[in-house]
Amino acid sequence: MSIISSELLLGAAGAAGGYEIERSVRFNSADSAYLNRTPSSAGNRKTWTWAGWVKFSAFTGPYGIFEAPLQGGAGILSDITEIWYGSGNIHLTDFSTYFFSSEAKFRDPSAWQHFVFTCDTTQATASNRFKAYQNGVQLVNTASAVITQNIDTAINNSVPHIIGRNRGSSYTDAYFADIHLIDGQALAPTDFGEFDDNGIWQPKAYSGSYGTNGFHLPFNNNSTAAALGTDTSGNGNDWTVNNINVGATSVTNPAWYASSTYYSNVADVLANATNKGSGSWTASNEYVYLVVNDGGNPGSNNVTAGNFPITWFMYRNVGGTLTRQGSFLGTEFNLFDWSNVFDTDTISNNADFYIFSSIDQNPPTSGQLSGTIPALTTSSFKTLNIINAGNDSLIDSPVNGTQTDTGAGGEVSGNYCTFSPIDSTSGITLTDGNLRVGQLAGADQSTCGTFGVSSGKWYWEFQPVSGINAMVGVADLGLPLTSRVYPGAGAFFYYQASGNIYGPTLAGTSGAYVAYGASFQLTSDVVGVALDMDTGYVTFYKNGVSQGVANTSSLLGKTITPCLGNGGVDVVDVVNFGQRLFAYTAPSGYKALTIANFE
Repeated sequence: MSIISSELLLGAAGAAGGYEIERSVRFNSADSAYLNRTPSSAGNRKTWTWAGWVKFSAFTGPYGIFEAPLQGGAGILSDITEIWYGSGNIHLTDFSTYFFSSEAKFRDPSAWQHFVFTCDTTQATASNRFKAYQNGVQLVNTASAVITQNIDTAINNSVPHIIGRNRGSSYTDAYFADIHLIDGQALAPTDFGEFDDNGIWQPKAYSGSYGTNGFHLPFNNNSTAAALGTDTSGNGNDWTVNNINVGATSVTNPAWYASSTYYSNVADVLANATNKGSGSWTASNEYVYLVVNDGGNPGSNNVTAGNFPITWFMYRNVGGTLTRQGSFLGTEFNLFDWSNVFDTDTISNNADFYIFSSIDQNPPTSGQLSGTIPALTTSSFKTLNIINAGNDSLIDSPVNGTQTDTGAGGEVSGNYCTFSPIDSTSGITLTDGNLRVGQLAGADQSTCGTFGVSSGKWYWEFQPVSGINAMVGVADLGLPLTSRVYPGAGAFFYYQASGNIYGPTLAGTSGAYVAYGASFQLTSDVVGVALDMDTGYVTFYKNGVSQGVANTSSLLGKTITPCLGNGGVDVVDVVNFGQRLFAYTAPSGYKALTIANFE
């Protein structure tokens, strides 16, 4: 088994003392995700320790790790204390002064890393007033500013504390796991971890006290998004969870609702209006609503309906707030939620409901409709699998779990493969913890996984969200990225949306396109990849159905990584390497792509 980073081995031997970290929370900057808490009273502002595991998804920043800003303060360390990450370095700052900047840079998107930050401003020696550790090793500080002895920091003051955001607007792209704050003690990394017999830093259970404002966030309660902020230290210092999602358990297709009464929230529509289903029907001076998934988990995919009257106006409702979206074929459609393709109008499912009106008035309290209401086409409505692509509670963990991998996905805790921002061409945009891939039009683009394999049987899934020219496959990690981009001189073996496959040894020629299986479509189709590195074969699946075994014996003896490319047009795809439940169970004997499954 080959991997591309020695730090991937974190957790490979199992946690010290059998300590388990079951889950992590994914912070996605595009979602403005963060946690916040304001202590009811001040604790020890001079002495404290923050400890937690982080897996960075991007590297430019600034990305907030932990901060306490006093709004309207003077901007000194007593008013704003920030620990953040940018351009590979860890920093401690107030508004403008750098008190700590790590000499080391951390730019490995494949690695879970343990950070401990200790503060004790009572120390006589300036260099002892703030220390930072990565994987049990103290980091060298290159900043020249000195923390004033006995100064009160903003940490543990009765001001908002933030995880995952910097200065109110710079949100973090990273996974966080097992976070602690100890109020009143400057502790050593060995209170939270230790080196195993192989010299690998492993977590261990913290057994000390937490102090007034201390907390422990294990993120293992994902019954609701709010439950992710549950403090298990015994202090009850729970955190507010913002713009972080947990998985849905069901999804309902959108439906028309009608009422003679105007409603401004989805609860009233569901309770009082008449469900007309998804077929065509006739309105008679009624308010017409389109409700998405019973008003919950709307997602961001599309539902279509044909032949909307040109006089209609649409209003998007989120939490009781209506926003005028434009009229049929109006310019606003392209800016908001509609598009028109071959006279079929597409409505994005990113609101709890929409209301349609014959008047341009917000709110449309006198905008009842009469006439034919068109049927909805729900086949393209966001599937449960796509909705759960936004699930930010994942089993990606710095500790290898002992669970059994049955092929269902979402079962075994461990460090999982994602796509790599440092192994992508310039037109690639990675979000959602590097599991959502946007590819620009123009030159052919490609992105590869954070690690590769040279033996064993592995399974993962893609689902196209937009664009129909995705190329789903594998590449030779031993070649430079420029050689892995389509067509890549045969280095990139893939399955096209057209149903063709491309590979170096197919049809007896190098780089041949061969008719292979069924075509796949946007959003409703899931493409599974079953890679058998013991034989060099790849089998692609469409919605759980094998499209046939492809003999790619040239893969034998190489280190192969997941790869995704395009053919010169915009595409967006989501991938699941097993961090969450698969849409379809993996073939027998195939495992999720996590280090926990490495032998």
